[in-house]
Amino acid sequence: MAAVTVLSPDILSAPSALRTPADYVTFPLDYQHPVKRFTTITRVEKRAPESGGGGKKNKKPKPSAAESGSDGTAIEWELEFEDTVLFPEGGGQPCDYGTAKLLNHDSPEIKITNVFRRNLDAIHITSFPSADAGATDLASLGWVPGQKVILQLDWARRRDHMQQHTGQHLLSALFDQFPNDTLGWSLTSSGPCYLDLAKCPSPAQIEQVQRRANEIIAEGRRVRVEVKLESARERPETMPVDYRDGVVRYVHLHELDINPCCGTHHHSLAFLNTIFIFPGTQLMSGPPRHRLTFAVGDRVLSSLSAHHAALKDAGGQIGCAALDVPERVEGLIRGKKDAQRREKVLRAEAARALAADLSKSLSLKESGGGGGGAGVWVGRIHREEESTDVEFLGEVLRCFVPPADSEWLVILSSGPISSSSSSSSATPSSGPGGCLVMAGSSDALVKRAGELLKAKLGGKLKGGGKGRWQGKVSGAWVKGDGGLLDGILDEAGRGQA
Repeated sequence: MAAVTVLSPDILSAPSALRTPADYVTFPLDYQHPVKRFTTITRVEKRAPESGGGGKKNKKPKPSAAESGSDGTAIEWELEFEDTVLFPEGGGQPCDYGTAKLLNHDSPEIKITNVFRRNLDAIHITSFPSADAGATDLASLGWVPGQKVILQLDWARRRDHMQQHTGQHLLSALFDQFPNDTLGWSLTSSGPCYLDLAKCPSPAQIEQVQRRANEIIAEGRRVRVEVKLESARERPETMPVDYRDGVVRYVHLHELDINPCCGTHHHSLAFLNTIFIFPGTQLMSGPPRHRLTFAVGDRVLSSLSAHHAALKDAGGQIGCAALDVPERVEGLIRGKKDAQRREKVLRAEAARALAADLSKSLSLKESGGGGGGAGVWVGRIHREEESTDVEFLGEVLRCFVPPADSEWLVILSSGPISSSSSSSSATPSSGPGGCLVMAGSSDALVKRAGELLKAKLGGKLKGGGKGRWQGKVSGAWVKGDGGLLDGILDEAGRGQA
């Protein structure tokens, strides 16, 4: 909820029944609409590394050399004022940005890059001095308690946040009529915001809410802020636990909704201009919630421009006008599916042909070169196409018909072959890699050959497996690698026979 600065410390010691809203300077009453504010500095302090903000996004700063300022880099400072026009982050709304300038003083203007609530105080963060400021302490430049300053609001940022936040109130109020409770929302830094709902709205409900929201915006209904003193009865469950002895603000959308809120809102819904809900919802993980995205006011125009630019670019890529992109994409998808079906047929035919070539390449490796037919049939094929992957080589293996009642061992490999004639050994050569699949009639035979592969190809080939060994090649094959693979087949076959 909203942060509050108490003007007099004596007020907090007075009985709550004797307090009135006039005893408080409430940020909502001051940061609601003004762009500038004349006020007084109450505290200036270098920000300690352990200092944190009032929300989850204010992470603990990391200590750095900038803490001393000796290297000329910026130092973070905390400033507090009697009053402010800058909204501290809260209620799902990011903080305002702005500037601060000492009155009747030649000290340079400083930028306020973060504002957060700490209990009842609004903490303003600035990074100063810069490398060329010529000073390492704000006090030496006149920034001390009691000095008069003028705070200037970044109105473009505030205007955007007001449109999105009030738009969220309007959408939540309309979805609540189904009923469909709002579980959370986020005001993003740019692009669409999102709203999390308890139930998944139907497309018809989304269209109905969007139409009704724009009708209400056109009516220009009043938005009113009501301020009450906090009490056991006037303390919403959503109020932060560290917010005590302040006020509670209620935002009224005329004849539509009342909700506690610390954010900034315009006095008329006409300020929103328009609202757009992007089609579709997303089921989020964790506690069930259904997320939809929306944009309000100026963000509708920026989103429309971004989407049109993307559509126009897509049209340029596929050779058609922006409005023809859906039809052209539909045709491309149909063409892709047809091509994939044809590829599947051709891939199967190629696998069968290569399996036949593999069978023809088989040769018998006999133990010690003796006769009698005892031994291991070995064979190898290689494809230089880069597109030949492990999956295709596996398909070739499935089509391969091994010798009946015989031991066998085959190697299938793929990838470009470098013009270099040197053996790859353990040093990968440059260029695109490939892959290798090996299978045999027994696990022991494949294991033996796998050990030889690792020993002779070293770091060039990484892989493994039981019964079927597969791996990827780092860098290009070289001419000598074919001889190495033939030697591995020969040694493994003779060792097994």
